[in-house]
Amino acid sequence: MTGDILCRNKVYSNELINRLGFPGVVHEVARNPDHAAKIAALIGYPVVTKPISAGMEKGITTSIDNPDELVAAFKLAASISPRGVIIEKYVKGTDHRLAVFGGELLWVMARYPARVIGDGVHSIATLIGQENLRRKGDIDKKAIMQDAAMDELLAKMGLSYDSVPAPGKAINLRSVANVSMGGTMEDVMPRIHPDNRYMALAIARAFRMNAIGIDFITEDISKSWRESSCAVIEVNQTPGVLCYIRAEKQLNRMFPSGNDGRIPTILLIEAPPESAKQVATLLQDANLCVGQATASQTFLGKHPRGKSSDTLNVRVNSLIFDPACEALVASASKEGIVQDGLPLDKFDFALIPGSLPSEIADFIRKHCSQADYLEHGQPLSESMQKTLNDLVLRYRSNLAGSPHSRFTSVTSN
Repeated sequence: MTGDILCRNKVYSNELINRLGFPGVVHEVARNPDHAAKIAALIGYPVVTKPISAGMEKGITTSIDNPDELVAAFKLAASISPRGVIIEKYVKGTDHRLAVFGGELLWVMARYPARVIGDGVHSIATLIGQENLRRKGDIDKKAIMQDAAMDELLAKMGLSYDSVPAPGKAINLRSVANVSMGGTMEDVMPRIHPDNRYMALAIARAFRMNAIGIDFITEDISKSWRESSCAVIEVNQTPGVLCYIRAEKQLNRMFPSGNDGRIPTILLIEAPPESAKQVATLLQDANLCVGQATASQTFLGKHPRGKSSDTLNVRVNSLIFDPACEALVASASKEGIVQDGLPLDKFDFALIPGSLPSEIADFIRKHCSQADYLEHGQPLSESMQKTLNDLVLRYRSNLAGSPHSRFTSVTSN
């Protein structure tokens, strides 16, 4: 999808953010270390280096202060992104993840790099060990692992693992706020400024994404992006769900209570074409895009679908896999049911002839919420029409509680 492609390319996504009128970053793509040095000199240190396409903060180096550091950082990013490396103006502030699901901002988390707080007694190595002990069993917090990148960051600050930080002194052990690398998070949703909330929703719409994570750097999330030094540094197609509370929020938003995500489905057994047409017309009159399937034909609205060799089961699946299909009418024969079974696990409503063998009728009733008898040549009764209208109303009600309606690029007109 378009949004997924944009999210995977930091250059494209930043260009769209800027064109939307929101604060993107100042950056250029460098072809080699010399080119990177020219860009950094132009936009000014400190800078950040990033691969063009990579996730999980792979290959990113922040707060680069001089050309020597830039060379090493460029090589790291280039090992992941041979097409070029982004040289980006460093933005001071706290990294915030704004998570949008179904057109609603569900959470805002301030994200901090892995760090320890000095007590004036213990070394950094000991503080790391103590912090990791506290994190055991906490699914929201990963252990802080020592590696070469941490060694270099401490050395840059004139520290080592043997250093003893002053009481209350925060020592950042990573240059990026990545939870998987030992970073921590704080829920700041109650403090977000309305302008920043609107920005997140507008970006999600523009990226055509139903679930999106927006990384926004600002020193104060309670201040409007219009009034502070800030930037959207990245947009992610995976917002991150690291605990059941946030997962529950997402599921409740995407699948509201009472909404099973299904469209109205009607099964007709041994019904003449005029009966199927009557049912489809009633649904179309309710402005639903109706998919119709028989053993020999498939239509979505007035558009024919499928191949001549398709079975009824294949035809039905081709319709329900298309988001434009808002209601389904399937016409089957008793022989087809005996041979292939039902084309869906469950139907909302079935119309069956009274002459149908009892064992087949019982099987159909078992897999249909409601069933009624429709004899050959009879029009739909008032009760049948009411049942169909109730299905439409329930479907409309479910959509009203959902974050979005189904896509209706194909109409019944």
